[in-house]
Amino acid sequence: VQRELEKAYADEAQRMGVRHREGLAAAVDWRQSQSFQLLAGAGARGGAQQLRALRLALAAHVGDATLVDATIAGLRAQALPPPLQAADTLSQRREAQRAERDARQEELEAARHADSPTLSLQAQAQQNLQSRPRAGSEWSLQLRLPLWDSGSRAAGRHAASQRLLAAEAELLLMDRELAREQATQAERLLAAREQHATATAGLAAAEQTVAAMRVGQEQGTRSTTDVLLALQTQGQLRQLSVTAQAEAWLAWIDGLVAQGRFDGEALQALNTHLE
Repeated sequence: VQRELEKAYADEAQRMGVRHREGLAAAVDWRQSQSFQLLAGAGARGGAQQLRALRLALAAHVGDATLVDATIAGLRAQALPPPLQAADTLSQRREAQRAERDARQEELEAARHADSPTLSLQAQAQQNLQSRPRAGSEWSLQLRLPLWDSGSRAAGRHAASQRLLAAEAELLLMDRELAREQATQAERLLAAREQHATATAGLAAAEQTVAAMRVGQEQGTRSTTDVLLALQTQGQLRQLSVTAQAEAWLAWIDGLVAQGRFDGEALQALNTHLE
């Protein structure tokens, strides 16, 4: 967007240079057009440096140096994601926390049964000196009764109970956090879609304004400043449209991540909207 704005100012500066040489525009108008062009050029170079830094960070994170100079496919101009639908989360974080809660429940059950009497029945075959089995087997019945406890078992039960309560609290907290994240991203996506629609409508009006300002400039009813400011507004609306589009897709991705549904199918859906 900054490069497009720089080109628009460059075209205007060139046009004002021609008008100045023909005696149709003052030197100050030509210089003013050049100053807007230089300012846009500085913004474009700053944006290019930020993009380079992001590429380097991505390459370092992934471990693939080819990403530094890889071609980036942009989104189509009007491509927007669908609204997020509320759904039960399939988040792996939640599944892991639920497994932790179940494990703590089993731990507590085992601690509770540690003091229970145990009854075991065993069968053992008898052999004679020639290692030949006799007819029949011996059976033994064993009953174990805990008669005295120093308090370690009770302490173990209490500790297991506290760990279960902590795991349940963590699961409840995560459920609320994921529900809040889904609602937040749904609102974020809706706001970005509305912002994109507003910017798109404003951009169409700005293009007409630029054309009208140039006609007025030729007729002497509009100044060079009016044309330059109209170009600036056009560039700002184009920037807003692109930013809102990117924000909408990021909200869509974050919402699906919160639901645990950002998978290969969702990535393929995103790829279909690339240029």
